[in-house]
Amino acid sequence: MYAYKLIKITLLISLVFVLMGCGGIAKLPPEVSNELEKISGLKIAALVLVGSKTGKTEYFKHADTVVERADILSASAIKKITSTSVVRVKGVKREYIDENYQLCNYITIDGETELICKNTERQEPDQYQGIPNLPPKLTARLKEISNVGDFSYLTLTDIITGETKLFKNTDYEQVTSKFPQAISAIKISTPATIATFRSSCKQWITVAGESVVVRRKDINC
Repeated sequence: MYAYKLIKITLLISLVFVLMGCGGIAKLPPEVSNELEKISGLKIAALVLVGSKTGKTEYFKHADTVVERADILSASAIKKITSTSVVRVKGVKREYIDENYQLCNYITIDGETELICKNTERQEPDQYQGIPNLPPKLTARLKEISNVGDFSYLTLTDIITGETKLFKNTDYEQVTSKFPQAISAIKISTPATIATFRSSCKQWITVAGESVVVRRKDINC
């Protein structure tokens, strides 16, 4: 409980540093927003795409989402805090085969870690089915509207409950994430935190040190 309160205080202090130029966040096309909410069963306000090779980030918002000022938020109103960490590595050894994956992501959400790796023509499809795939057409559309290039995963967080779900690009397969795991290099790490506020349809999202406060104006929380 003490640690959770400390996180709340830290978040409130950090809100002072929210980017003030975020009014220019790109809107998701309605058909993309609708598809994302359909496959996830969540009400989303915004999302962040992260380039799998570069770690470059780009924010997008639902058409009915507005960007809010950070100084009107209260830490006591936080309903749920979701912490995500993505570590990009290469050279992960494949099981049973003398071959390494050249691009992998360790994805940790609230302490639960999954490992996904880039497929090649020589590798078999998923052996593990825990992470649902994004539909290929939806993946292609997200790549089309963004500037991050290839991305391996997408996390979506409900604006009402704070529930988070993880999806992956079909070009990546889920593999065992058991530790210790031999790797040849750590490329880049991307931390993220989402604070969902009760009764206000607001979220504070920060990824790799860049933050934004958003609110869905079309629903009742």
